[in-house]
Amino acid sequence: EWLGRKSMAVFKTLAKAIYTAYVGFLLVTTLFPLYLFAFFASRQSFARACRIWAKVIQKAVFCPMTTSGLANLEKAKPAVFAANHASYIDAVALIAFLPPDTRFVGKKELFSTPVIRTFMHKLGYLGVDRMDLPKGLEDTRHIEATLKQGHSILIFPEGTFGYASGLRPFRLGAFKIAAETNVPVCPIALKGTRSILRADEELMQPGHITMTVCEPI
Repeated sequence: EWLGRKSMAVFKTLAKAIYTAYVGFLLVTTLFPLYLFAFFASRQSFARACRIWAKVIQKAVFCPMTTSGLANLEKAKPAVFAANHASYIDAVALIAFLPPDTRFVGKKELFSTPVIRTFMHKLGYLGVDRMDLPKGLEDTRHIEATLKQGHSILIFPEGTFGYASGLRPFRLGAFKIAAETNVPVCPIALKGTRSILRADEELMQPGHITMTVCEPI
């Protein structure tokens, strides 16, 4: 019995390693031309290309996605899209279906990450400083100005994600911004991304993703 359990654990780890290598290969081969496209395309064209890429990559890595309530994405514009955060996979899942004009809000550290920073600058994404209060207030004013210009934004109210299942406490920034700009909040629930790639894990596994878009509040 012990040998059987050990053999199964080794087999699962090996299968995850092969799958992770396959996903890595796809990302390298598909992101490189998309990265080059960023230097020539307009922001709108590049956003649409990223949306197509996200949909194709989800199918290619055997992570089908079921959606409901997509019509709610267009009911209010601009809007603050507020989604739960469980994995790095969340961003890819959301890019595939959110309106191309949506600006994602992420931690400032991402703007120092090679390749990723190019995508974020090109797409007009917004960074927030979670450690420096004065800079954080300045970032908030920038987000408010983006909403007033008619662009929707995507915020993860939990701020980060962890290994354990369940929601983390919400930070109030997204709701404060919505209240001060008189913009509705559109809740989005993601399910399944954590099991594909948990925090503190390096190996991935395929899985099914469900996205539910609720009525704007």
